[in-house]
Amino acid sequence: MNADGAWAVLDARGRVVIPYAQRPVRVLTSSLVKVGHNSGPARWAVLNLQGRQLLPQEYEEVESAGCDHIQLQQGNETLLLDARGQVVYREPGTHHFTALPRFNRLLVAEVGRNQVTGPVRMLELTSKREVYTHRPAAEAAPLYLDLTPARGAQRIRLLPFLKITTIIPGKNQVQRIERIVNLQGQVLFDSLDAGVETGPQQLVYLRRRGHPVIVTDTLLRPLPALSGYASIVPTGPARRWFAVARDGKSGLLDASGRPVVPTQQTGQFFYVGNRQFLLRDVRNRRTHLALFSPERGLVDVGEYTTGQPLDSTLAQPPLVLQDERTHKSGLYDLQRGFLIPPRYDVLQQTPLGFIFFQQDSVGYLSHSGQLRLLTPDCQLLSEFTEGYAVCGKLVPNASRDQYPGAQLIHSAQGSTAVQYTYQDAAGKQISADYFDWVGPFHGGYALVRKHNESYGIDTKGQKVTYSGGLVLASYFHQGVALVRQGKLFGLIDQRGRLVLPARFTSIETEPQYAGSSNLVGQHRTTNTLEPVTVPRLQQGRVRVVDTAGQSQLLEIVSGK
Repeated sequence: MNADGAWAVLDARGRVVIPYAQRPVRVLTSSLVKVGHNSGPARWAVLNLQGRQLLPQEYEEVESAGCDHIQLQQGNETLLLDARGQVVYREPGTHHFTALPRFNRLLVAEVGRNQVTGPVRMLELTSKREVYTHRPAAEAAPLYLDLTPARGAQRIRLLPFLKITTIIPGKNQVQRIERIVNLQGQVLFDSLDAGVETGPQQLVYLRRRGHPVIVTDTLLRPLPALSGYASIVPTGPARRWFAVARDGKSGLLDASGRPVVPTQQTGQFFYVGNRQFLLRDVRNRRTHLALFSPERGLVDVGEYTTGQPLDSTLAQPPLVLQDERTHKSGLYDLQRGFLIPPRYDVLQQTPLGFIFFQQDSVGYLSHSGQLRLLTPDCQLLSEFTEGYAVCGKLVPNASRDQYPGAQLIHSAQGSTAVQYTYQDAAGKQISADYFDWVGPFHGGYALVRKHNESYGIDTKGQKVTYSGGLVLASYFHQGVALVRQGKLFGLIDQRGRLVLPARFTSIETEPQYAGSSNLVGQHRTTNTLEPVTVPRLQQGRVRVVDTAGQSQLLEIVSGK
C-alpha cells in the first residue's frame, strides 16, 4: 500500500507487477491474488501475477487452499481451483480444502455451525479416491518440520503425514485430541492430547499428558534413547543437547541420547554459553545453583540467583551472581570461580562489560572484571553509545519552579529532580550543562530536553543550530532531520540545506532503535532514555500539518 492508500503487488525485486489502484488486494498463493471494491459489499476477483483476471469480481469468499490452489463458495457448493483458475474439485455444502499436490492428496473438512464439525476426509488429488475418513473431527492439517533458524526467515518442510484434531467437550473446558495418520490412511499415533511439536533438529515430539514423551525421526520412527522422559527440551547451540526430566529429577543428554548428566539432579538445567549449563533448584524458598561443563562436571555454587537470561547462547561469561542473603552481586567465571566476590550493590551486564554501583562508587568493569572507568557523582548510568554515556544525578529539595520540565521524584523526605549529562570514554563531561531528559548519541547527535524545549546537541554538548535561527529537532534518517523555528517545523539535510521550509505545525516522525535504551541506577532502579526519533519517510514523501490544520503528503529532495 502506498501513502495514498492505494494497493499494488510487487515481485521479490520490488517491481510493480499489478499497478496501484484504490482497491483492497490480498495475496492468496505464490501466484494468485484477490482484489475487491474500494467500497460496498465485499466482492472479489482473482488475478494472476501478470494482472490477468482469472475469475470475475462476483465472489463473497475466496480463500487459499494451499500450494497454489484456492477455494470459493458458489451457491451451495465449495469449489477447488488450481493456479490457472480451473475447477479441479467440487463438493456440496460448505467445506475447507487443503491441497497437497506433492503427495497427491486433498483434505476435505466439512464446515458446520461450530466451524469444522463434520467428517475429515483424505482423497487422492488426481483421482479423488477416498483414502481415509475420520468422524467427527475439528480440523486436519499436514505435519511439517520447522527448520526456521534462530532470528531467521521461516523455513518449513512438509512431512508425509497428517494431523487430525478432534474436539471433546468437557465440564470446564474442551479437550483437543490429535492423531497422526500416514498418506495411506494408517493411524500411527492416537490420543495425543498435549501436542505434536517439531524443530530445527529434525525431530518430532509426540506428547500425552501424564505419559512419557515419544521422540521420533522425520519418518515418525521412535528413537528409544530420546524417548521415555516426562519432558525433553533441546538446548544449546544448534540444539545439540537435551534437558530432560523424569520422576522429578533432571539430567542432560547429548544429541545421540547418551546421558551427559544422569537424570538424578533436582532442579532445572539451562544453557548459559561456552558449553556450560546452570542447574537451578529452589530449596526452602532459596535458589541453589550448580554449574556443569563436560570438562569439569557438576560444580556446586551455593545460594545465589542470576539476573541474566537463561537458556541463551548469547550469554557471555562470566555470570552475574547475587547472594540471596546479602543481596550483593559478584562475577563468577565458569572455569575459575568468583572473579569478584559478591560485594556490589548493583552489577548490570552490558554488551561491553558491566555497570556497577558499590556504596559511593560507580563505574564500568570489563568482561574479565577489571575496572574500566570510575565515574564520580552519578546515580544513574548508561552504556556507551558512539563513545558517549549518560550520567544522571539526583538533586534533592527540588521544586517544579526550579525544574519546570524535569522528572520529580516525591517522597516523605521531599522532592528530588533527575538531571542528566554526557561523558566521554575517559569519564569527562562533554559540557557543564545538565538536561531534563536525554536520548543516546546517534549519528553524531543527541536529542535533549531542557525547560520544556527539545533540541539536538553535538558531541561538545552545544545546541545544533542553522542559519535563520533553525534548531535541530530530531535525529537524521535517510539524510534529513527535523528543524524547528519557534513553533514551526521543517526538514534539513546533513549539509544544512533546507529541503522543506519551517512553516508546518508538525511533521510526522517515528522511533528508531539505536544503541542502549536503559539507564542503570542505584538500588536496582532503572530509567529509560528518550527514543531515537526520526522523520517518517514514505517513498520520498513525508506527512505534514500546516498552520491551517490541513494534513498532506509532500515530496522531499533527500540530502542523502
